[in-house]
Amino acid sequence: MTPENKTSLDAYSKSAAKLADVYNSLSPQTVLPWLEEKLPISTLKNRLWALDLGCGSGRDAFWLAEEKG
Repeated sequence: MTPENKTSLDAYSKSAAKLADVYNSLSPQTVLPWLEEKLPISTLKNRLWALDLGCGSGRDAFWLAEEKG
């Protein structure tokens, strides 16, 4: 690991919990207000799919998995 990477990792590690709290305090409706109106309403027979890349806490994936409509 380079000294620059270690410095970045140390800085992130010190503030990761606070960053996660701030991120999770925002609702998907606040962050993605345009998305819900673009989602088609579906029934169980006509399920929609979304790919979760694992780039966050799962906040938006849980929101998308909720039954809409």
